Amino acid sequence: MEIDISRKVSFVIKFALPAILLVIVLLNLCIWLYGQYNAYLTFYDARVAGTFLQTKTLTDGTLEKFLVKDGEDVTAGQALAQIQPNVTQDDINKLQQSVDQAQQQYDNMVSLNQQGSTRVVTQPAAAAPAPAADDSQYQSALANESKMKNLYDLGAISRNEYDNAVSAAESARASMNQGSGAPAPATTTSVVSAPSGVTPDDLQMAQTRLNQAKMALEEAQKNTGLTELYASANGTAYYTDVEEGSNLSAGQNVLDIATSNYLWLEIKTTEEQANKLKEGAYAECTINGNIIGGTVAQIVAPDGDEPKYTVKIFIPSDKMGGIKPNMIATVKIPIKK
Repeated sequence: MEIDISRKVSFVIKFALPAILLVIVLLNLCIWLYGQYNAYLTFYDARVAGTFLQTKTLTDGTLEKFLVKDGEDVTAGQALAQIQPNVTQDDINKLQQSVDQAQQQYDNMVSLNQQGSTRVVTQPAAAAPAPAADDSQYQSALANESKMKNLYDLGAISRNEYDNAVSAAESARASMNQGSGAPAPATTTSVVSAPSGVTPDDLQMAQTRLNQAKMALEEAQKNTGLTELYASANGTAYYTDVEEGSNLSAGQNVLDIATSNYLWLEIKTTEEQANKLKEGAYAECTINGNIIGGTVAQIVAPDGDEPKYTVKIFIPSDKMGGIKPNMIATVKIPIKK
């Protein structure tokens, strides 16, 4: 007896095959969507970079011993090293000058903290209003530039740090102009008020320097022997090329201190990759065997002979233990949607 299965086969061909094709299409669509919303760039050559707060001796002498280990976390005011001074009257006079200068710097910073500052700024003439976010970033960068200028004038920061603040303000202004989507309008010059930007941490650092200068002077005047160097801020202490038993000269740097504001990861990349990244994005950093969550803080366009973009990634200060300059890290950053 023959059984006719043609109708069943026809049913399968008519409905099952389209269903299978639909499932395949849906799976591919899901894979594509997953890739779009979970895509990231991985950099294997991120480098720890930064600038440091120097801890200098204020008198000639001999480095007796370090009181902290290389790479140890320290707090502001903590003793870092002991020095046996070679005290002369000329040394005492120099120390007195250091106290006077530190006192003047501290007094000036206190005064700046109680008042704002004004700057003559060149801005785009009125046209299409800039996005609120761009304007906010520009005002923040402008305030930071004003702060850094005040600190530079006081001798509290280096020229490089001040130049970085100026560059950041110019970059923010350029970004605000480009965000308008229109040709660059004529510029106008106006006087803009900005806060001094002196923070409690800045005042604490200046106070610590003043106290250190006073203590060094008192020790020299009493000529009682060992004097100590103290940390000017919270951070991580790193040895320089100075060793225990070395002869020191006044003004010589003995230790460097890296703080969360002075240590970051730096990536060199192409314009194509830089355009896929977004400031403020989360960055998964693998460094020194540990995975640390960081933030894309700044994407800097090439300047001068530098052919590549620079991506700066800041990491939390409580995660900096054991991290030293020039270490290599692997960084994974989601691409912007």
